[in-house]
Amino acid sequence: MLIFHVAVAQKSRSSNKFKVICQLKTSHGKYLGTVLCKTIRDSLYSDIMIIRKNRNSIDTLYKLLKQGLYRREGWGESVGQYYSGYGFELLKSDRFTWWMWKENGPSSDGQIIFWNDAKRIFEVDNEGY
Repeated sequence: MLIFHVAVAQKSRSSNKFKVICQLKTSHGKYLGTVLCKTIRDSLYSDIMIIRKNRNSIDTLYKLLKQGLYRREGWGESVGQYYSGYGFELLKSDRFTWWMWKENGPSSDGQIIFWNDAKRIFEVDNEGY
């Protein structure tokens, strides 16, 4: 049985603070990380981060910021002009999808981020789910 700990985004003004959206876990229940978001409105976010808290540190695993996509390997693609925010949906306890919004709505197909247990990293799933 999968249990998701999902916080509902507030339908209020934009926030400059990150809020916990959900905890990511393996199918065996092992903690993978925490998804944090800055809410623009409803389910639209300006920034999304996956962090992992250890006893003495916080490790940033993945970031979707106004400047673009960041992975442990470094910066990926930039978002370009007309960026309005990101959408986010939890698919399973170890995977989610995100998509970029531009002025009038979604401007990209969702990209699925999943935990690769063999490599022990989050990866982009180009095959679908």
